[in-house]
Amino acid sequence: MNIDFAIETPTFATSDEQRRRWWPIRPYTGFFLADMLWLIVIGTIDNHILPTLTSGILPFLIMTPWLVLTFVVAPVPWSIAMLLVGSLIQETNSGCPRGMYLTVYWIVFAFIVLSRKLLSWRHAVPWIVTFFISSFFISSFESLLILIRQDGTQLDFFHFSRQLLRVCLSVIVGLGLAYPWMMRFKGETAPP
Repeated sequence: MNIDFAIETPTFATSDEQRRRWWPIRPYTGFFLADMLWLIVIGTIDNHILPTLTSGILPFLIMTPWLVLTFVVAPVPWSIAMLLVGSLIQETNSGCPRGMYLTVYWIVFAFIVLSRKLLSWRHAVPWIVTFFISSFFISSFESLLILIRQDGTQLDFFHFSRQLLRVCLSVIVGLGLAYPWMMRFKGETAPP
């Protein structure tokens, strides 16, 4: 597959080309430092700003769609670096056992890398299914850890309805992020 449409590497970048590397905010810019910076910003928004603004009532999960989109469109070594940084950001703000997010994101990464050449990413359905399965898997794993490590009485109707709302919001955020990529994959049957 030809990935020239996704990676811009000019020899002498003008100020406009440098601005395009950093802006607009998107998961895979083709510039490693920009991707790391945006991932840290998204992790901060996901773990600190949104829970404060919504008082924990409206559960958002924006790190997962960001990483899933990176896994779909970025080369494998790039995706592994983003996986490691993203899972470390998630783990520093959770009470889960060490390595939980690394394990879950690694499973999601393996699933996406093995299936990304088989799907047509120019349509919305593969994106919706991928975002839904990834978010549902992570939410289910968190619920399983609550059941194992804490009291199972916390897993009530409110908990599961919140998790379902979190998964649905994650799919909506993911589709918003994936829309420009759907336009880029016009005739391509699979990303790189």
